Amino acid sequence: MKKFLSLYILTCTFIFFSKAEKVKGFYVTNNHDTIKALLKIPYNAAFSIDFNFIKMQQEMEYINDAGEKITMTPNDILAYGFEYYDEREEKDDTMVFVSKKNIFYRSTDFSDNDSTIFLMQLVKGKLSLYNYYSMSSVSGGFGSASNNVMHSTPVLEFLNQKLFTYNTNKFKSEMAKYLADCPIVLQKIEEKNYKNKHLHIVVELYNSLCRK
Repeated sequence: MKKFLSLYILTCTFIFFSKAEKVKGFYVTNNHDTIKALLKIPYNAAFSIDFNFIKMQQEMEYINDAGEKITMTPNDILAYGFEYYDEREEKDDTMVFVSKKNIFYRSTDFSDNDSTIFLMQLVKGKLSLYNYYSMSSVSGGFGSASNNVMHSTPVLEFLNQKLFTYNTNKFKSEMAKYLADCPIVLQKIEEKNYKNKHLHIVVELYNSLCRK
């Protein structure tokens, strides 16, 4: 999947009033069967190009042949996806969410330590890249209402290994540890002065130049 959103912190204001649009898509069962389906994709009603990523991480809805709405959680399926028109880049693209262990679990969540979550897949390969979305409240200043701001957190994963997040303010030192088996990529990070915003490029470089 091509990069859909910036990999560093998003600063767009998120409004909780959302709607859903029916789109042709698919989901992958726990038996690895791919099923075509009509998905209901939630989006921000005020800005139709802004998907409701928070809800999309929690569940997927589709319409079955009887016209009934069926809800799937990350425990029920391995992945789901759909094609859409990227208005920002003015081209068709595919968005995929993959079921993964919820490493972002907090004791305040209504879940347990074995919970799962859908993560947006940005790159699939020996080294895969995902996005995790979260919300925080930011004060609008004296006399102003607070805004709910959405953040994206990059998540890395080698094949069948533990998900990895890192301190984005220490990009080079964190990559030096995580990608230590691939000196050629680390050299390019230094030469090109790659930073966190270039993570997508670094992951593609690793997949093309290194073996794990």
